[in-house]
Amino acid sequence: MYTRRLVILLAIGFLHWTLIWHGDILFDYALAGFLLMILLPLSASRLSYWVLGGFSLVSVIGLVLIGQGPMMVNNEAERIMMKSGTYPELVAYRFGELTVDPLILIQVGSLFLIGAIIVKQGWIQDVPGYRLVWRRFALIGTLAGLTAKLPGILMADAAVTYYSYMLGGTLFGLGVIGVFLLLFHGAKGKGLFRLFIAPGKMAFTNYLMQSLVMTWLFYGHGAGWFESLGILLGILIAAGWFALQTVASHWWLRRFTRGPVEWLWRKGSRMGS
Repeated sequence: MYTRRLVILLAIGFLHWTLIWHGDILFDYALAGFLLMILLPLSASRLSYWVLGGFSLVSVIGLVLIGQGPMMVNNEAERIMMKSGTYPELVAYRFGELTVDPLILIQVGSLFLIGAIIVKQGWIQDVPGYRLVWRRFALIGTLAGLTAKLPGILMADAAVTYYSYMLGGTLFGLGVIGVFLLLFHGAKGKGLFRLFIAPGKMAFTNYLMQSLVMTWLFYGHGAGWFESLGILLGILIAAGWFALQTVASHWWLRRFTRGPVEWLWRKGSRMGS
């Protein structure tokens, strides 16, 4: 069943990449899931060596970017396509650009292994009992992550941007997880935290809907807002859409047990079993 789930995720990721948005992460998640399946029987200590090796490799590869100047987020052909390309042109362009980035795959795989280590150690199953561990995650991860990410924000350099994203983003993400878990368990899952339960249960559906709506708003075949709005307005639009998704998720889960895409994924995974 696990293999079938990954194959379905791989297929959805492929369709998401080619038909909707080239920033898809589901394809990489599925491939990293196969790696996790192979390494999962290892002990937590042995998994930590694989994580260390993965991030060490990523760090060494990043050395080639030193002195390369600014890192381009979107090349000129891609910018023109997003601003003025028709939908069929965009699909053809994305299909031609479909690749597996080994660095992203190493990073995602390492993050999956970190999650496996946390589960094997029992830290996520008993957050109050391991409060000291999560405090360290929160403090060290947040501070180290922000310290690593700040140069990438302030400096337009390829190597700095690379390390800021690959290493700083990972550390900061772990820190945020630690902060959230401590606050959530401190509040016993009540108050504002209850708002995030429903959209979290429908994360797969909400992720794909965000792609559908935002690509239509910003790409040339839709409203065409690409590069025409400021950062603040962009943040407000994203926050407003997530607020709508939160309301919609609560409405949906009062009537059904899981989101539509989650239901299809589960149904497909159980076919033939």
